[in-house]
Amino acid sequence: MSRRASSRRPRKPARAARRERRAPEPPVLDRLPEARPIARALHATRGRIRRTAAAAGAGHLVAATIGLLVALLALDWFADLPRLTRAALLAAAFATLARILWVRLIRPATARWSDDAVALRIEKANPDLRSRLISSVQLARATPDALAPGTLVGALLRDTLPLLTPSTLSATVDPAPAARSLRIAGMLCVAALLAGLLTLPTSTVLLRRLVLLSDTAIPRRTQILEITGNTLVARGDDLPLTVRAGGSIPGKGRLVLRLANGRRQELPLEPDPADPARFARTVARVQDPFTYSVRIGDAAAGPFTVTTLPRPAVTGVTFEQEFPAYTGLPRTRRLPGDLHLLAGSRLHLSASATVPLSAASARLAGLDTEVPLAIDPADPSRISGSIAIPPTGLTGLTLQLTDQNGLASTGGAFHPIDILPDHPPAIRITRPERREELVTPGGTAVLAFEAGDDFGIARAWLLHKRSGADAKPVEVEFDLGGAPIPQLLRRFDWRVAQLDPPPAEGEIIEFWIRVEDANTATGPGKTESDHYQLRVVSTAEKRAELLGRMGDTLGGLHDIAADQERVTENLGAVLFTKPQDKPTEPKPQPPPGR
Repeated sequence: MSRRASSRRPRKPARAARRERRAPEPPVLDRLPEARPIARALHATRGRIRRTAAAAGAGHLVAATIGLLVALLALDWFADLPRLTRAALLAAAFATLARILWVRLIRPATARWSDDAVALRIEKANPDLRSRLISSVQLARATPDALAPGTLVGALLRDTLPLLTPSTLSATVDPAPAARSLRIAGMLCVAALLAGLLTLPTSTVLLRRLVLLSDTAIPRRTQILEITGNTLVARGDDLPLTVRAGGSIPGKGRLVLRLANGRRQELPLEPDPADPARFARTVARVQDPFTYSVRIGDAAAGPFTVTTLPRPAVTGVTFEQEFPAYTGLPRTRRLPGDLHLLAGSRLHLSASATVPLSAASARLAGLDTEVPLAIDPADPSRISGSIAIPPTGLTGLTLQLTDQNGLASTGGAFHPIDILPDHPPAIRITRPERREELVTPGGTAVLAFEAGDDFGIARAWLLHKRSGADAKPVEVEFDLGGAPIPQLLRRFDWRVAQLDPPPAEGEIIEFWIRVEDANTATGPGKTESDHYQLRVVSTAEKRAELLGRMGDTLGGLHDIAADQERVTENLGAVLFTKPQDKPTEPKPQPPPGR
């Protein structure tokens, strides 16, 4: 026991041994001719140690690279990792490979082995040397002058050199671990290459997703071609979720909901009977945001986010009516329920919404059109605009709002509109009283008419034409002074003799009055009176007509006088007639027997 203990050399710490291997030493042996064979043997062994360590490290690096690559690709294939997660895993893999490269390849291949360390390594592999090599190296370096052939150190060198045969030096470095590492690395390379070729194009897509961080979908037997994805839904609305699949299409899919309170809910995705590749599910009355993911066959997608927001709504609206300019009326405010508007007006509106808006319009009922409204840049929740009131067709309006998230308003208030037309002017000829009047060729006809309009009469004409099918009416415009007149009264003497050419006996002159209002918005409104006639007769015929008319007048006066006399007589009879006594009623007789 004591002999074994005495034969053991004290072990140095690992760090001290590494320092000893890497410590530089003067090249004494290379300068001494007697020690140069030993120096060459140590140098060859040092190179073999480095090459073997580098080969083993390269095998470890290749095996680790393939292992990490396969692991990351498999993880991405199973979990369909997002881009950020793939980037983080790729960075961790690079850090691991850099560590292996330094520890297993660079540091062992560049280690500075000292002559003493190499000598000890050779003696450890060849116990027959019995410390001769290390003693020769150390003594030659310590006493270079004692290497003469007759000295003890010289004899030791001569005895040690024959023992450093190629077999002795090759036994120092075991190549089996490096060869095993390279074999494993080669086998892994071949297996990875075969697996990649057999799984094309999935392997190519996975590599592109891992190395280039691409978002290309992973090819599977079942492919998800279309999906609703991240979406925004109005609070309380139904949300239809649709998925279109390709490849091997199963008979059912799964929809997994993750609610805001953390609860998980799994729902089936049923295919459309008319389109088996389309899967759909409607989530009814969505109130709170949630996330969902979809799995159909071996394809998965998600998670996707569903955000819920209230629809935009009108909080207040004001209306103002701008009357047409010809009316002269001021701008007037209107209540939402009192939109009785004159045709040709403009309805100005301003409203405020619950949220900032991106678009707004007024939908006009009855016209099936929309009028865009302006959004206030300083306050996107306020809108304004104006609507032209047509003569007919418009029955009301509804405000349509779209917020900055794309949600549109529904079920807005309907504001009925009652269009008040600007009626055309009214006209009546007051003279002559009869539809046909007799006039002599040199006579004068007395004409009079009255006309009226709500907002004024702008123009008036006398129209007449001679008898005959081809006769065209002649227009004579009255001078109204320029400004519209609400009530127009005109009486004038029409000298028929001034017509060109003068009328002859037997001709009939047809005449009428036309008036036009000042409506420049939806008009102008025009009205024509009834048509009257002037029959051109001789003086005798006119005199006879006047005498006949006078006789008719006197006859009418006689009848009025007679009626007056009868009324007077009847009144006197009533006043002077004595009233009769009122008859007395007989008293009732008692029944017999009483």
